[in-house]
Amino acid sequence: KSTGKVVYFTATFPYLVLIILLIRGLFLEGATQGIAYLFVPDWSKLADISVWRAAAGQVFFSLGISWGGIIMFGSYNDFSARVHVDAHIVSLADFLTSIIASMVIFSTLGHSAYNLGVPIEKVAKGGQGLAFVA
Repeated sequence: KSTGKVVYFTATFPYLVLIILLIRGLFLEGATQGIAYLFVPDWSKLADISVWRAAAGQVFFSLGISWGGIIMFGSYNDFSARVHVDAHIVSLADFLTSIIASMVIFSTLGHSAYNLGVPIEKVAKGGQGLAFVA
């Protein structure tokens, strides 16, 4: 019984923290520039194959974390269970989590760029270092 309570907490608490960081980040000065940098595409980069390769790698990395849960659905559910619906729900939750997390990071990057007086491209190089910006 207590294990179920721990699972409920550990499953929902990261989302609570993300929402709090998102709200805080959106009210910072310069956050709109960061959000615009995230969502307004640079059309010239869409022809670059390395961009598509990095995007595909990110999708596989992100969904790879939830792959164990999808396999668990397949092994513990009944044979006639609609596992594909569960897989779609997990994929949608992963997508929404990625969008919220990226908005947190880019609102913080926009604020840092605003404070430093530099373009957003100059604030952080990318990669794992972006995790420590927020």
